[in-house]
Formats: sequence, structure tokens, C-alpha cells
Amino acid sequence: MAVNPHAVKSTGQFENIAPEARTIIKPKYADPKIQVVLNVERNHAAVQRTEWLGNTPVLRAATEYVPSNGTFNDVNYIDSRKLLATDTEHLRVNTIHPVMVNTDTGKAVEIKNNKKEPVAMHGLEPRQHHS
Repeated sequence: MAVNPHAVKSTGQFENIAPEARTIIKPKYADPKIQVVLNVERNHAAVQRTEWLGNTPVLRAATEYVPSNGTFNDVNYIDSRKLLATDTEHLRVNTIHPVMVNTDTGKAVEIKNNKKEPVAMHGLEPRQHHS
């Protein structure tokens, strides 16, 4: 059973009021909101993938110190370099946007988030949440 707040009468008095107070403030109630999840589907969105193809040997030059006689020698050595390939594909991509909507006005409500989160881009992998 719901209680009508206007029908409740208080018989008590305010005892803890500052002497400089002039009026009683009635706070505004929060607007009714609903959360709507928009699923935006894009056809032919360009998605880039980077793939590791393996390693390749690379000849490099260096200088080494010989402590027994205190000299420096020029030497060559073989280093390993990664081979990466970037592939661009055109895929169908879904992007999910949760939006809070004020039901009185029908307009989107901006939710202030104090957490500094990186902007989520569309792609194939799910978004990683770091905790």
C-alpha cells in the first residue's frame, strides 16, 4: 500500500534550524529515467588487423670491448626482427550505445562519469575492462 506524502501531517517542530535560515527548501525530485540500449549496425566498416608473420634475421654492426687488452673491436651479429602485416577488411560491425532517456521530456540525459576511461572504438574484440 502506497502512502500519499501530502496526506501525512507532522505534529513535531523543527528544532535544529540555523537562525539565519529564511525558508524551507523543497528539493526537486529526480526525473523518471529509463535506459535504452542502441545497437548501431554498420555495413562495410573498415577494420584493421595486425598479424605476426614470424621473425627474420638481420645483420647488425656493434663495437665490443676486450677487457684483457683494453681495445675495442668492430663485430657483426645477427639480430631477430619481427615481421608484422596489417590487413584492412570491410566487415559488418555492431556498436552498442547505452543511453539514459528522461521519460518526461523524451531527451537523452547526460551521465557524468568521473572515471577517465579510454574511448571505445569499434572492432572485432570485446572491450577489455581493467579493474
